[in-house]
This record gives sequence, structure tokens and C-alpha cells, in this order.
Amino acid sequence: SSERRINTRVFAQDEVEIQIADRLIGCRLKDVSIGGAAIQLGANVEVHSDEDVVLWVEAWEPLQSKVTWISSDSCGLKFTFD
Repeated sequence: SSERRINTRVFAQDEVEIQIADRLIGCRLKDVSIGGAAIQLGANVEVHSDEDVVLWVEAWEPLQSKVTWISSDSCGLKFTFD
């Protein structure tokens, strides 16, 4: 569940991208904390639990992440700082 995150969240509506393998996929940032983020996925975007992805936010360095939860239109990411 997305409620497991213990760090303070900042709610956002930024357009971002996630990189899965060699593909960049547009999505929307829902909220972010020091340890992770929740993103809203577009139609026909498929991610898998424990999948490694990279979160691209315009003003930040790319963030290595792991998918921690998935719902019908969203997923949670844990930043791995690799």
C-alpha cells in the first residue's frame, strides 16, 4: 500500500518520465518524499513489482528506482540511490 511510506510527502502534479529498459514513458508525479514517489501511469503502461526503473524529473538528476506497488493507474517507486 502507498500508505507505508514514512517520510514526509510533497504532493505534485509535474509531468515526468520513467525509463523502463530503453523506453521513456510519460507520466505524472503524484507525490514525492526523500525515499520515493508515487506516479500516475498513462494508458497501456505496464510496470512490474520489483522492476528497476529510472525516474526523470526535469529539474533533478535521474533517480534510480524500484517499483514497490502497483494499482490500476499508478505505481509507487522506492529510490535506490545506486
